[in-house]
Amino acid sequence: MKRLLLLFLLVPFPLKSQPITGAFSTGTMNSTTTTVTKIVEQVVSKDYNSGYSYSIAGTGIEMTESGGIVPNSKETTGTADGVSYRWTGLDFSTKASWRQSENGAAFQLTESYTPPGLSNVTTINREMTVESVTVTQSIFQK
Repeated sequence: MKRLLLLFLLVPFPLKSQPITGAFSTGTMNSTTTTVTKIVEQVVSKDYNSGYSYSIAGTGIEMTESGGIVPNSKETTGTADGVSYRWTGLDFSTKASWRQSENGAAFQLTESYTPPGLSNVTTINREMTVESVTVTQSIFQK
């Protein structure tokens, strides 16, 4: 039996094997990613007059009482939209009175006052939609 085993080990036997291969030879992989972003914003701008403007002009008129042409100043305080304010404006209960200097004659009187405080509010509403598309292709082969 030892001889048979020794003979078996010394005599060559042909061995056969199969190559190992994958189930594919070439291929591609495609991927598409779409991202949509919606941006909604509101911009609010507020303009304030920190002082006042007062003017008076005319022809054919005169003041009815002595005193100043410009009314006395008056302080105003308050809160608007969470913002506290303190302005100096005019007290129109102390303004001058005017009359026509010559009865029946032509006259003109223009009085203009721009008070302190909020003068303008601008609101801009914007909505933007941004779409981004990414396409990826992978190609592989054996």
